[in-house]
Amino acid sequence: MSELFPVLFSAVMILILGAIEIFLIWSLNHPWWKKKWIRNSSIYLPVSGLGGIILWALAVVASSADSPLRSIGVIITSVVVVFELALMFSLPISGILHYIHFAQGWFSKKFRSADQHELNVNRRIFLKNAAAIVPVFTILMSGTGVASSFAAVRTPLIWLFYQNLPPALEGFRILHLTDMHLGYYVGLQELEEFLLRLQGQKFDLILLTGDISDKYEILPRTLKSISELKPAHGAFASVGNHEYYRGIREARKIFEASPIPLLLNQGVVLPIRETSLYIAGTDDPVYLGRDITTFMKNTVDKSLAGAPSDVFHLLMSHRPGGFNRAAELGVHFTLSGHTHGGQIGFNGRSAFESMMPQRYLWGHYQKESSQLYTSAGFSHWFPFRLGCPPEAPIYVLTKNLSPSQS
Repeated sequence: MSELFPVLFSAVMILILGAIEIFLIWSLNHPWWKKKWIRNSSIYLPVSGLGGIILWALAVVASSADSPLRSIGVIITSVVVVFELALMFSLPISGILHYIHFAQGWFSKKFRSADQHELNVNRRIFLKNAAAIVPVFTILMSGTGVASSFAAVRTPLIWLFYQNLPPALEGFRILHLTDMHLGYYVGLQELEEFLLRLQGQKFDLILLTGDISDKYEILPRTLKSISELKPAHGAFASVGNHEYYRGIREARKIFEASPIPLLLNQGVVLPIRETSLYIAGTDDPVYLGRDITTFMKNTVDKSLAGAPSDVFHLLMSHRPGGFNRAAELGVHFTLSGHTHGGQIGFNGRSAFESMMPQRYLWGHYQKESSQLYTSAGFSHWFPFRLGCPPEAPIYVLTKNLSPSQS
């Protein structure tokens, strides 16, 4: 029944956004409000969202996690929210264009020459069309973003160069799974189909960096299925904020009974032939929108306490904010998620990279000898991705990059 909160929150959000959408059309885009089909559509959009909410709520009350009604309800609800948000941002722009269109019509009455009249008519036609294009464009882009969120999970191959890499770790392959959020938009079936695609590939290690499942009833089978890829040196996990949202105590119990250990403010030494790896997992500050610098420093320090100085260090930190402290301590490689790449990207980087360069939103980063990769995530808690597809990166450690890999 803990899922009733997102159901109620979504219902309130749909009603508020729907009211804003209707008000913006009526007040700023009144010529459209006069058209019956637009007026009806503005009302039917939030109503259809409430229909999705009802389906979702019925499945929650019936405690049916795998019910088709639940999936249909969640998807309808999410699509309506995306469209309402798109309209909330685009309708004011259309309203400004409508106002300019109206003002030019009023001023055109003062001009008598045919040339000036024709010029003003052309301008008004352009403004009228532009006012319509803006919301249509945002709706189309929103639909594209929703569709892209259900695209097949990519497995980009990321080569990581280390000049002093021990020979035993040359070609060492790590599969990184993060932000899977199983239970809402991606379930066990989709995960197992993805894992089937990886059958035949050899992995030395699988690392999971939090937000694995939003439905704990499927978490045991999830961990078992992942472990059946049989990585040569096992699989390990760290926590994310959603493990706390869903109940950290229950999560720890499930992991204790699973084939995948959960590393929480701790690490383990893993022998690899004639060398070793130290794998550490940080804690998560849980809250959002606050300064987490001190927390991340402390949790990175705790997770690396007692780590041998002469071995290769891997740090699982759900939030990429842990990379700053990890780099100070000379950690070789940090694996992170949490950001979903901002869910909007361009050319392999988050669209918000320039505004938040120290957030390490998506991709590969390096500070001296320390490297970080922030994955865009396997799935999401909100189905919208534009230029930022879901991914499960495969890292390859190497000492000798070829020109094509550099």
